[in-house]
Amino acid sequence: MTKEEKEQKKLEKKKIKEEKKARRLARKEERRLARLERKNKKKNVIAEEEQNVVQEEVAEETENTLVEEETETTQEIEEQDSSEEQEEQKEETPQEEKKPRKIPKQYHISLRVDQKWQLKYSGSTKAIKLFNTQKEAIEYAKPLAAKQKAALIIHRTDGKIRKL
Repeated sequence: MTKEEKEQKKLEKKKIKEEKKARRLARKEERRLARLERKNKKKNVIAEEEQNVVQEEVAEETENTLVEEETETTQEIEEQDSSEEQEEQKEETPQEEKKPRKIPKQYHISLRVDQKWQLKYSGSTKAIKLFNTQKEAIEYAKPLAAKQKAALIIHRTDGKIRKL
């Protein structure tokens, strides 16, 4: 083997090593980008869940204020009517005040970030129980909601309400 052939083989080996190194670096970069994508997806899912929680809280607050306003107006009307009756029946038993309408209890079934289905009481941050499938969660929650005379709200994987 001549000196030139030896040098040529060395150059080929060196070239092969550099190509392997470049492929390794490319794979490493692909893995890093994939990790970043997964991390960003998780952040987006968490942000969406937080947004859904905020929307639920706002909806509950508006519902509470509507119920309070409704009870206030009905109480005012009842007070006007009762004041006329009270003038006629002052010596009879005093009229009882009406209690404000109670908001029904609600249970929510929704998907968590870790791909588990959770059963939560409305307004709560802590899950009552976790399930692997939505079907298991529904089967557990239906009798519980019926026993408590509560509404069962089932969410889709994207967080939107599937059915009441």
